[in-house]
Parts: sequence; structure tokens; C-alpha cells
Amino acid sequence: SYLGLAPPWETEPAQGAAGEKALLLDGGLAEAHLSLALVMAYHERRWADAEAAYRRGLELDPNYATGHHWYAFFLMTLGRYDEALDERRRALEIDPLTPMLSVGLAELHNAMRRPDLALDAVKRTLERHPRFWMARHARGQALEQLGRHHEALQEFVEAERAAPDSVTVLSSVVGALAATGQARE
Repeated sequence: SYLGLAPPWETEPAQGAAGEKALLLDGGLAEAHLSLALVMAYHERRWADAEAAYRRGLELDPNYATGHHWYAFFLMTLGRYDEALDERRRALEIDPLTPMLSVGLAELHNAMRRPDLALDAVKRTLERHPRFWMARHARGQALEQLGRHHEALQEFVEAERAAPDSVTVLSSVVGALAATGQARE
């Protein structure tokens, strides 16, 4: 649901049930704590419980890059940008090659209104994975902030080619069309 490919009311029950079952089988699974943290935060809005679950998961496996990535997104959601930046850097330090981690850093820079740093964050990812739609989307958002609307539209169209069912991408294409004076399109 985070990617806009399925509604949250369809994904949350299965995600929550899987996390609960995993914890019943092994309470020491970092991934289970972190998956439940996502449910608590974004489906149930239980922010304090979610933060405790994120911290517990990362305590169990401090070298789980995806866990740092998810926790950073949580911190960004709460507007705790400096802490989120530390988590993003930690995730990339652990795993510099996973493309989603650099996209997460770009998204954070976009949220912090640092589009130049966002462009830097996705540059290498796009060189290695030119069709990775989330990187294209993050680059488009940075270009929008810089007022480079035509270039942003090109990035969003490329993202849409790779992820035609994403509501997030489609809404960005529509916004960029309007920003470039192509409202009729």
C-alpha cells in the first residue's frame, strides 16, 4: 500500500497477522518487530508503540539496513529529520548497493527541501538502474522543487512507464502536466 499499488485495508490485515505469527514462532526476529512497527505506525497510528517496535527490531539486528530504512521513514513522517538522516546514512553504510536506500535518502532530502542533495542521492542509482521508477519519481520531485517542471515531467513519465499502476506516479504526472501548462492533457 505504501507504493500505491494496493489499498491499505487490503494489505494491513495480512501484514499484521504475518508479523504476529512470526513473533509467536520466534520473539527474537528483528524483521517481525519491524514489520509490526509499520502496521502500528501507518495503519493503526500507534506512534509510541511503533517507535518501541522499531527500536526493538534494530536492537535485535543493528545491521539490518532495511530496518534502518523503515525507521528513517517513520522519523521523517514525524518531522524528526536529523534523526531520520542518521538512520538513512546508517542504512547506506550497511548496504550501499540496494537502490531503495538511496531513494529513501533522496525522499528525505526532498522533504527537507534540499533538492540538490536529493538529485545527488539518486544519481548513482539511476546510472545503475535507469528504469527504477522510485528513483525516477524522487528525481522528478527534486526537479519540481527546483522549478524545472519540464524535466520533472519527463522523469514522472519514465516512472509511469515502469510502474503504470502506481497512483502516486500518476498523480505526479498529472501535477507536472499542470505545472507545464498542459492541463488539458
